Amino acid sequence: MIWQADQIQAVLFPLPSAPQLDALEAWKTVVGGAQPSSYIKPDISPLSVSIAEGTHNGFRLVVQSQLGRLDFFLLAAPDIINTSEPPRISNVEQGLVVLREIVMEALSNTRVTRFGLIANLSEIHSDMNAVAERLTALSDAWFPRPALDCVRQLNVRREFVSPPHFEMNRVMTWQSGNYTLHVRDQLTKLIPQLTFKIDINSVTTNDISKYASAMFAESCSELVVICDRGIEAIR
Repeated sequence: MIWQADQIQAVLFPLPSAPQLDALEAWKTVVGGAQPSSYIKPDISPLSVSIAEGTHNGFRLVVQSQLGRLDFFLLAAPDIINTSEPPRISNVEQGLVVLREIVMEALSNTRVTRFGLIANLSEIHSDMNAVAERLTALSDAWFPRPALDCVRQLNVRREFVSPPHFEMNRVMTWQSGNYTLHVRDQLTKLIPQLTFKIDINSVTTNDISKYASAMFAESCSELVVICDRGIEAIR
């Protein structure tokens, strides 16, 4: 796998009738009772937002709870961030394994109607011509070399192999551009990059709690395949 990840995210949509789980409670549930390094719950929030954040298994974990959804964000840990490059997870598969364990713990305590798994991936290149060539090869779409900020997006559904065979959205978005990196003395550095966003989510509206763990595991496997093969994975 050649990609690095800006972040990997899982989002759960609890049953409307289920009580809202505070971010601190969710954090303790998924990491085995340990306290986060920070916890925020604004006194006034129309969506009852709360955020817990800390390090977990070598990554930075952010848990955000609000009415109707529960998000888990996995990012590069502060101690492994290289200030000369964008802060990214270098081993996407390892990060996905950690996030999968987190979500499995959450699903054992949360009844859901649907879920999503999103990976924001990036590749750094020497110049924009190299980015355009790579974008053309991966997305099976031609872009002229002088073109900047190119985007291709598509969604190809398939059925889950896991019973009872609900449908899975597989949304893929490729985009070329420059990453702006702020360095010391207020200087900035433009880094040519190709981004690849993979959004896998369940096409469901009713209670899928009985099947959610198997479906999420299958989504993780699907994401790895798409990372490796790009558009070839959906042909």
